[in-house]
Amino acid sequence: MPQGSLPVLEIDGRKLSQSTAIARYIGRQCGLMGKTGWEQAQIDCVLDTCAEITIQYQALAQEQDIIRKKNIFKNILENIVPANLDYCERLLSTNNGGKGHLVGASLSLADLALYDYMDIIIHTFGFKLVNYPKVAAHRRKIAEIPRVAEYLKKRPQHDEVVDVVIAPAVEKCKKKHYKLTYFNFRGFAELARMVFAASGTEYEDCRVDRETEWPKLKPKTPQGQLPVLEVNGEVIAQSGAIARFLAKEAGMMGETNWEQGQIEMATDVMGDIFAAFASWFREKDETLKEEKRKKTVEETIPTVLSMIEKMLTNNPTGQGFMVGSSLTLADLALYDGLQYPIDMFNVSLDNHPKIAAHRKMIAEIPNIAGWLKQRPVTEF
Repeated sequence: MPQGSLPVLEIDGRKLSQSTAIARYIGRQCGLMGKTGWEQAQIDCVLDTCAEITIQYQALAQEQDIIRKKNIFKNILENIVPANLDYCERLLSTNNGGKGHLVGASLSLADLALYDYMDIIIHTFGFKLVNYPKVAAHRRKIAEIPRVAEYLKKRPQHDEVVDVVIAPAVEKCKKKHYKLTYFNFRGFAELARMVFAASGTEYEDCRVDRETEWPKLKPKTPQGQLPVLEVNGEVIAQSGAIARFLAKEAGMMGETNWEQGQIEMATDVMGDIFAAFASWFREKDETLKEEKRKKTVEETIPTVLSMIEKMLTNNPTGQGFMVGSSLTLADLALYDGLQYPIDMFNVSLDNHPKIAAHRKMIAEIPNIAGWLKQRPVTEF
């Protein structure tokens, strides 16, 4: 197995891990990723939104403290699920030509992900869809598709909830006006900014004040969170969806579908580090904070670095790049993803020479070097 974890997809002897990367790959192969770049980005946004409940479910399952467990459960039912379903209800309402589909006029990976997502919130959390008539109708529609109905009838029954898929965005771009809105720190928007920098694409880097501007802006965003990307007046949310959309626009998502799958696998793995760091950063309890720091430094980061080192080693013709022989989103995600561990946890790359060399190479790319020199200096 590529990373010592399941699931793994094997095709003609080649193996791909990370459930999200696998789902995206299969979705593209089956024509379930939309007909335009924007449709693909919308699908990506829906799937990233659905994935949030999986993350929270995992946190709920792993939490041992009863009080914290109740708080997580309450947050899921009172905040996360309503916000996500409000978004899907609006999407279904505005897609008038979609024949009941979330994006476009035919079945997409977004429709399947929403159905899977609903399984979790209905069967695990007992959530009712009384206030979401279009989502409820959508669920019935998907369940009545002959092949879906057949699978639902024969699939094995399990107590555990399976992962909700996430998907990517994409297509080469023409001249467009981009506006990226986020707070005045690197955080979840920095990977998108690095794609802009690497590709030399002009964009509006809008940084809002968290205290004075954000409360007024929040109700106007698709999901009540940042970052958001505006392209010629249309808006998309979710940092992962934004980064993949921009990378595809800039030609940084590989030359084949398989390369794109590898790129997504690598960026998803780097997301593990970012998620662990974010959990540590937000933790208020000092004892738990130290436990999370220790686990991140001693378990999460070494595991990820070993996998990345192996990827670099197994790409001998890549001239030092992660996938293929040119710069991709995977390279930028690796550089950006390691910044916090290095700055905050003093993580050393002494035992990972290929990663250290890769980091030096990326930092010396003229467009990247220019951005690293001119970007605002922020703590995070």
